[in-house]
Amino acid sequence: MSILTALRVPALKADAWDLGSYAQAFYTTVFDHRLFYYTMDLPNNPSGSLFGAHFTPFMFLLLPFFVLVPSPTTLLVIQAMAVGGGGIPIFLLGRRRGLSERMSSILAFAYLVNPLVIGVNWFDFHPEAFLLPFLLVACYCWEVRRWFGFAVAIALALSTIEVAGVLVATLGTFWTVDIFLENRRLRAAISRLDFQVAILLTFVGLSWFWIGIRMVFYVNPANALISGGTGFWRVLGAASVVDVPVRSLLSPLSLIAALLVDWPSKVGFLLLLLGFVAFLPALRPLSLILLLPWLGPALASNNPAFYSAGNQYPALVVAFVFYGAAMGLQRLMPPSESTAQIDVGRDGSSPASRFHRRRTISAAALVLAVLIAISIPINEFGLLNNIPSSLPFSGRHENAVLAIASLVPRTESILTQNNLFPLFYDRSDAYVIPHSTYFSPGASFEGTFTSYLNRSRYALVDLRTSLVEAGFVLTHSTDLRAFGVVASDDGAILLGRGFSGPASSFVPSSWLFDWQNLMLLGGDRVSDPAAVSGSALIHRPGDGPQFWNMAGVLLWPGTYTVGFRLRVDPIVNGTVLVVGATVQPIIISVATFLNAGGVTSVRLGSSLSNNQTNLTSMALTGPAFVPSTAYREFSIRFSTTVFGIYRFLGSNITSNATVYLDQMSVREEAPLGSYGP
Repeated sequence: MSILTALRVPALKADAWDLGSYAQAFYTTVFDHRLFYYTMDLPNNPSGSLFGAHFTPFMFLLLPFFVLVPSPTTLLVIQAMAVGGGGIPIFLLGRRRGLSERMSSILAFAYLVNPLVIGVNWFDFHPEAFLLPFLLVACYCWEVRRWFGFAVAIALALSTIEVAGVLVATLGTFWTVDIFLENRRLRAAISRLDFQVAILLTFVGLSWFWIGIRMVFYVNPANALISGGTGFWRVLGAASVVDVPVRSLLSPLSLIAALLVDWPSKVGFLLLLLGFVAFLPALRPLSLILLLPWLGPALASNNPAFYSAGNQYPALVVAFVFYGAAMGLQRLMPPSESTAQIDVGRDGSSPASRFHRRRTISAAALVLAVLIAISIPINEFGLLNNIPSSLPFSGRHENAVLAIASLVPRTESILTQNNLFPLFYDRSDAYVIPHSTYFSPGASFEGTFTSYLNRSRYALVDLRTSLVEAGFVLTHSTDLRAFGVVASDDGAILLGRGFSGPASSFVPSSWLFDWQNLMLLGGDRVSDPAAVSGSALIHRPGDGPQFWNMAGVLLWPGTYTVGFRLRVDPIVNGTVLVVGATVQPIIISVATFLNAGGVTSVRLGSSLSNNQTNLTSMALTGPAFVPSTAYREFSIRFSTTVFGIYRFLGSNITSNATVYLDQMSVREEAPLGSYGP
């Protein structure tokens, strides 16, 4: 997982949110002496401090590692080690709960291959991921009553993120109730040390949550994620996650309506969350209260990210699922095994007992295998967002983007798109197109974008990996009037402020079309030994005035040459056919949403214009094909400032001869030198 997640950066699959933001925050702390400063959320966090978004003192413990190897890969490797390390306390919990080594190993294996766990690790870097090992270690230390280790694990868990206080408080509540039900007498329970620790844990967790929230507000009073304004619980009527419990109690009908929003996906998420452990926590019903602190707000939300895999949010609940699974699995074990201790080896059990154990292990293994199998098609229904469908290897395009990115000096400021930002984490003046943040009252998307652009010496976009972001930049000609094209390759375009010379690096893009990807409007496909591919498109007399069209090719501002390889038999006088170029502009839309408290959010979208414009055309006459009926090359050349879908077609075909098209090529000759008027 360390290798796979690290490969996502050069494969252009990592995000500014959140790998880029944390890598930049670590870099500015170590090298620029700005405490966890990052630029992604400046419209909602003017301080620029990571502590204005989340209270995460745990980040200080990772700084020494980043000093040794200052790279986003450092964070990803540490995260993978931490998440994978959660399998160890799960194994130990199973043994403590009386399970055999094999059964405990199966439970730990189920954790390591769980799609939710893999999704947490796969989706960039998040402090929530560290809750998995810390909470699991805390649960194990509680089981064996190792109080020093328990205190350390709880302290580490609390330090990851402010919401961890609620999770810790829930653990304390669970253990308090569990001990009380075991004793059935309050006086007897109070006299126990573990009962006192559980009550203290509840108080500490809630207190830490309150302190964490106050710290975030101290650094950033306008935090939309906490103060309200995200609209994540709009149907319930709650401004933020803090309001969810109160609104749920005061308005049961609103709660039902909120739970029914996108209910198939929510049911699918529950099946994935509990089904992957065969619903074992249900055998220990009290353990289900551990799931409520996050699962309740997630299911009451109208934000799909909260109830889907492939992001950091399942880390808030998965540890408790496996703790409950260990307790539930204990109840399935035969008596001779359920009473075993962690240090028991071969117990000399009877043949019947061994048979029962093997049957249990086989059933658990079968359930696990089935769940692994069905988790693959579940991805097709969107429940496993961001789970890898293919390995993140770099190809021709990715290498071209990396080469262009290397042209930007490390000391220079830059504005870029989401998936390219992690390439520029090593500067405090790197900015991202701000379409995935929230805008506090007084801040706007257009104003923020213009501000970022004015601060930037360079701008890098890539049409291949983010059409809307690159298109938004390239269609803002007024804002880009001071920029020229420094480099261009396969849709990746680097703009430089004040750059007026020819592109220092330009690799032209090209496309080839033939009988396999052109649409016939009249005619047929035939074998033709003279054609490059051995087949050609043919238009005979009587096939009508139209020959071919195409679905279109995405082109960006520049100069292009379109080549046509044609022949005619026999050669006739007059016009044989007309070849032409049309464009259907792509419109980049900016949708602004007003949320509670005057907070706004923005979504970028793209759509094709209803208007198709003729750019150029050329009539090919019979004499142009002289002296023979062999294939001849013809070309048209045009320059464009329009970002859109281009089509090149043949029409007005003569009815006196047969016309053959072998292939058609499109080649980028030069980038547009300036994006200004």
